[in-house]
Amino acid sequence: MGRLIWEPDKKIIYVEPDPEKYPVFGCGKETVYVYYYTTYKLFAEQNNIGYFPCKIGKTVNTVEQRLKEQQVAMPEAPIIPFIINCYSSTDLEFKLQESMNKKAEEKNRTWETWLSNYNTDGGADWVLATPEEILIVAKKAGYLSKTYNDRIEKKINLNNLKIEKENEAYRVYLEDNEIIKEYCKKHGISTQITNGELNKILKLAKNEMLKD
Repeated sequence: MGRLIWEPDKKIIYVEPDPEKYPVFGCGKETVYVYYYTTYKLFAEQNNIGYFPCKIGKTVNTVEQRLKEQQVAMPEAPIIPFIINCYSSTDLEFKLQESMNKKAEEKNRTWETWLSNYNTDGGADWVLATPEEILIVAKKAGYLSKTYNDRIEKKINLNNLKIEKENEAYRVYLEDNEIIKEYCKKHGISTQITNGELNKILKLAKNEMLKD
């Protein structure tokens, strides 16, 4: 696993990457991952550029499986400095990409160098940054906090419960509606009746079903 080094005096987090294993932060059933190519990083170091193209992606499966799906388009094996588990990878991915793109604009970082040397201008998921900068944004936004992720999980679970209740209520409504229609048809009652009468008919219909 790559070493995570915190340097308080410089206020930075340094992640020493490992090509096979990586630190895992946060908690949750979804994942946001970061990777870069060694070629890009070496070029940046050799030319005193303090950043290089980094890919920020998301997956609901394993990172290995997601990267396997992208291998055909990869010029070399990617380096994964870390991944972040969470309960809303869409939100986290957007937050990180938005923050890094804003930072790049503020610091006048452009794709011209990478376009002329490697014929790439990135893409929607690529940012001009460093893994350390990306991790710091995630940390400041609270995405590495278990408390934060627990709160998101609770919110998602409550929302799912609400949806389940609404679906159950609708299922019962459809079922009751069919009972009323059959009762009215059997007894020659017009279906053009008020809501108050509907409840009465439903009660009569269910009592009749119990007798049968």
